[in-house]
Amino acid sequence: MFGFKKKVAEILLNIGAIEINPLKPFVYASGMLSPIYIDCRLLNSHPDERVFVCELMENYILDEIKKENIDVIAGNASSGITFATYIASKLKIPMVYIRSASKKHGMKNQIEGVLEENKRVLLINDIIATEGAIPEAINVLKEKNLKIIGCLSVFDMRLNIVDLILKNEYIKLRSLTNLDILLKTALNMKKINRYEYNIVKEQMKNPKEWNEKKKVLIQKISSEDMREVAETLLKIKAISISPKKPFVFTSGIKSPIYCDNRLLMGHPNEWEKIIENFVNIIIYKIGMENIDVIAGIDTAGISHAAYIAKKMHFPMIYVKSKGTHYGKFKKVEGGLKKNSRVLVIEDLVSTGKSSADAVEVLREAGAQVSNCLAIFTYDLQKARKNFERIKCNLTCLTNFSTLIDVAKQKQIISPDDIKNVLAWNKNSGG
Repeated sequence: MFGFKKKVAEILLNIGAIEINPLKPFVYASGMLSPIYIDCRLLNSHPDERVFVCELMENYILDEIKKENIDVIAGNASSGITFATYIASKLKIPMVYIRSASKKHGMKNQIEGVLEENKRVLLINDIIATEGAIPEAINVLKEKNLKIIGCLSVFDMRLNIVDLILKNEYIKLRSLTNLDILLKTALNMKKINRYEYNIVKEQMKNPKEWNEKKKVLIQKISSEDMREVAETLLKIKAISISPKKPFVFTSGIKSPIYCDNRLLMGHPNEWEKIIENFVNIIIYKIGMENIDVIAGIDTAGISHAAYIAKKMHFPMIYVKSKGTHYGKFKKVEGGLKKNSRVLVIEDLVSTGKSSADAVEVLREAGAQVSNCLAIFTYDLQKARKNFERIKCNLTCLTNFSTLIDVAKQKQIISPDDIKNVLAWNKNSGG
């Protein structure tokens, strides 16, 4: 039967049972994260493929364990019930199934079906992934004085977590196919690209370590992240301070400090890090499922929006402050369908007026806009009021207070300059 591992992998790929998303990891029942998700339950909706897979499982039982050595087949959790049912009914072997937890009503059983002590049980699962329900099933069966003679699954993630648990219990594990075979098959079938292949292989080397690293990213932006972005802006000299000859914002406000994030375009490595921060916020705070289109604000926000859209495979548009005086006289450039959920990308926010105007332009064009992301904010009260007025959330990678704190710690600006910019920020409504 083991010559069919590639065929089973092809079946799972063809029925769409495999999803890979390195940017937004999947959460398994154990709480662990993974860039790949395998849903063997889809086999239930494909009769021909289901028959093929179940026949392979039956052949394993007949050839390797011997039918007469099995007293009971146990389906583990809801996903294991269907496969256990197909096999038990075909081979005429008694069956039970194991809940992930005891019922809180009725007989309060965790094992459903007729089961006597000292019986030999074959455990059936759809997938071997992380800790999940398998250790629980083993404990429940052992408490009933049952002998588990084997564990059979459709797919093994090869994370060596459950595999090790079963080995320590002297329970033989067999799976119809596994992640190694599936990845190679998917690459050959062009179902995944080399980048996705490498990401999953990296996770396989040490799933727990990969999991911990990703969980750190899931936390919302911390002060440490904001400091790193501030350090990057100071490093590339995107921040200029001139108390004696202040800069003039579009709003007319005169400022002793100016942030030019467009300089990031000339520093590819630093720009990439900034974009990764945007990506993490989109994935772990806003949610990719809540976005249809990325919109850049003309002109400084366009390049950042384009970079994000390319990296995350989103459609992109951009918003102009004024409509063109030719062509279609549009303020929104690109294809925008009505009711599309649009995420606005800005380079920085001072008073927030231009950002708020862009949000309103998009809404007038039929878009739904709930969030705006920017690299930097001057933390002015006027900006907060503008975003409150239009009922739009503003999230920035770093802010004025963090920037000044980092600059002070690194002695990048003088104490007198710090005093001047803090006074300006306060007096300008910050």
